Amino acid sequence: MNDNHTSDLLMSAIQGNNHAIQEASTRLGCDINAIASAVQGVRSDIASVGSQLGFSSERIINAVNQGDCGVIQALKDCCCET
Repeated sequence: MNDNHTSDLLMSAIQGNNHAIQEASTRLGCDINAIASAVQGVRSDIASVGSQLGFSSERIINAVNQGDCGVIQALKDCCCET
């Protein structure tokens, strides 16, 4: 996942693009079900952070894309420390 295209695919997959999930699976050499499951886990965590901050999932994704450090830290705490 060391290139921007794969990162973009994963972000697109998180936003619900099924074609991106399939292409990411191929590029990463992973089972599509494993990628889909991981994406669903990330989406669930984003929704959890969103509810804690009073934001929609889309607003969280946009904030991360724009480099909002507070949202990024909250997502990191939710995903990595709990």
